Amino acid sequence: MQIIVLGGGIGGLAISALLARQGKDVILVEKNNFVDDHGAGIQISSNAQKVLYELGIIDLFWKVADEPSHINIREIKSFKKLFTVPIAEFSNNVFNGRYHHVHRQDLIDLLLFRAKELGVTIFQNEKIYRINETKEKVFLYSESGKLYEGNMLIAADGLNSVSRKYLFPDHQPKFQNLSAWRTCIKFDENIPDVFVDPNLFISKNLHLVTYPIRDNSILNCVLIAKDNSVRNESWKQAASFTDIAPLLNNTNQAVKKIFLQNKRINKWGLFEHKLKKWYSKRIVMIGDAAHPMLPFMSQGASASLEDSYALSVFLENFVNLPDTFSKFQRFRYERVEEIQKISSRNRYAFHQSTFLRKFIFTILRLMPSILIHRLKRVYNYDIVSQIKN
Repeated sequence: MQIIVLGGGIGGLAISALLARQGKDVILVEKNNFVDDHGAGIQISSNAQKVLYELGIIDLFWKVADEPSHINIREIKSFKKLFTVPIAEFSNNVFNGRYHHVHRQDLIDLLLFRAKELGVTIFQNEKIYRINETKEKVFLYSESGKLYEGNMLIAADGLNSVSRKYLFPDHQPKFQNLSAWRTCIKFDENIPDVFVDPNLFISKNLHLVTYPIRDNSILNCVLIAKDNSVRNESWKQAASFTDIAPLLNNTNQAVKKIFLQNKRINKWGLFEHKLKKWYSKRIVMIGDAAHPMLPFMSQGASASLEDSYALSVFLENFVNLPDTFSKFQRFRYERVEEIQKISSRNRYAFHQSTFLRKFIFTILRLMPSILIHRLKRVYNYDIVSQIKN
């Protein structure tokens, strides 16, 4: 059986490697060349690291990733510390594994290396514009004129999934009146010491996440704010400082300097997707193609890795594709919904008024078990054990 994986992001590379490890014939089709020149930091928590262990790259991952000892939550105007999450202590004593920040490109490089090592056939710079599904085959048509033919398509083609548009042309995501802006800057003497630690800066209707990656050489920054102007759902849209300057009027001057230091800023609109079905007879979607995550729990990459491992197990000795796809979705749906619900609650906590923010973090200081319980529900999930059971 010829398996086509569409999309060479984290989920696509992981599922390709996992299926190739089973001896399956896998080709991966990617629209770019696997080089992310936009740059981005991501968070990989213990639940996702279990998949990297299964892929045999966990030691390599730990070498390129940064493991923070704590994460500070601060007011964005004064930088006053409201709460500190001792994430390393929690990881050692509460969670079933470690927590890291990493440059997305570094993880892509590791997954690409492993996929090639296991024999995945890879085609890059191939933009698919049309998909056709028959009773026995799936056909992918590339803008280069090539035709890709397989017995199964695993759609890992992200937020703007061509596969999703083919399967569910009437699907309309709901704009959340929120947009995000991302930039990465090189650390130098102009960056205040406060940014050496990972931080969550919060304010009414706005928050900023910053953390160092690549051994404290780069500062990853993501600003999320209320926005009534509907934006495109693509995190690679170009933006400028003037686009966000009005949002930063009530922030610390250091925040403005951060965004002024890099002319490359990307933006994207945040949308809620509610798909009741992730598959057809020969096509199944994973990751952001199936269930895009709002970024308030930073689980997009981790959820894609969980999807990849689960689907690979279901496909190991399958008999009927639609039945296998249905079992995969039933297994994953509740887990994905839980992450999305927790993420949505974080959104409201981050963007409250000054009074409510102080109240929330006073409660957390008095009863940290509330936070631990919420994080445990996400980070302590063991996809390997769960699927075996």
